[in-house]
Amino acid sequence: MIDVETENENENADNMCTGKCSLFIAISLYPLVLLSILCNILLFFPDWSTKSVKEGHITDEVKYMGGFIGGGVLVLIPALYIHLTGEQGCCANRLGMFFSVIFAAVGAAGAVYSFIVALLGLYNGPLCRTSSYKWERPFMDKNLEYVKNSNSWNDCLEPKNVVQFNMGLFITLMVASVLQGLLCVSQVINGFVGCICGTCNDKECSLCIAVTLYPLVLISIICNIVLFFPDGSVKYAQDGHITDEVKYMGGVFGGGILVLIPALHIHLTGKQGCCGNRCGMFLSIAFAAVGVLGALYSFVVAVLGLHNGPLCKVLLVWMRPFKDSDTSYLSDSSIWWRCTAPENIVQFNIGLFSTLLVTSGLQIILCAIQMINGLCGCLCGTCVKKDKEMI
Repeated sequence: MIDVETENENENADNMCTGKCSLFIAISLYPLVLLSILCNILLFFPDWSTKSVKEGHITDEVKYMGGFIGGGVLVLIPALYIHLTGEQGCCANRLGMFFSVIFAAVGAAGAVYSFIVALLGLYNGPLCRTSSYKWERPFMDKNLEYVKNSNSWNDCLEPKNVVQFNMGLFITLMVASVLQGLLCVSQVINGFVGCICGTCNDKECSLCIAVTLYPLVLISIICNIVLFFPDGSVKYAQDGHITDEVKYMGGVFGGGILVLIPALHIHLTGKQGCCGNRCGMFLSIAFAAVGVLGALYSFVVAVLGLHNGPLCKVLLVWMRPFKDSDTSYLSDSSIWWRCTAPENIVQFNIGLFSTLLVTSGLQIILCAIQMINGLCGCLCGTCVKKDKEMI
């Protein structure tokens, strides 16, 4: 007989899987927020003195408060929300996950702002008093050459060591903002998966992704096969009048086989509850990465097929009339008449390659989500507790 309390604990553990990941992200954000705020505050006091602030000898990038507002406040608020919802099991409902996506997106925007301001501060260099006894920015528009040329740092006489001070703090802000951005984006995807799959059970999410991949694989294979038979005839394939992009078999190999294998693995491990151990989650990342590569191959081939256009008969010669053309045939249907055979080959080519393009794009997104789903499982631990039986 199964203990009812144990079942409830197991159910709560399932619901807290994404919550644990949210807690991990929030706790990781807190020190980065503190670091950003401290760096921005310190930038107001070069040479550890208030003199520069009082006299207004502070760069605009410091005044933009990228580390305080962007990497600080705009990341701290989402971190607090993610932390609180993570403790309450935000994955238990789609609404909570949706709000976590919005808050995480705000955090990502704040991190981007902090990064841009820090990059500008590093690029333009510090404001200092030079040998001409003027306060200026001697390294502005020098394409960061001063960073690797320490001899030029002597151009700044005051504040003391302001170049090293400026570089160190702005580089720290850049690193912190990049980490904040990655963590917030991870929470966006974490919340997005929760919105799609419902509860955060890795098993359900894996099954959801695998089941969605199957029809996409079928569509990719069918589109690639149909491309061998323009005008519904086999004669063009027999005569070799098929474009190279069709022969590359992007839809069969890339969006087909190389995505089908990961889909089967994700499906099977999802049924068995792959989140029960980190090894299973790691393998799902590896298989999903193969799926991403396959879908990417299909995507690139489809883009080339669309860009270069079909192989068709122009008057009496078989050629690709739209390849390397100054005018894109995709936006100018008035030139499609150049292809006299096969009939409607331009529309045929555009329709199927566009379908492959969309299909492979969706496959890339789904496989990437599974990679992050697996990564969360590896980092945050398992989300399923073993059942216990009462004796």
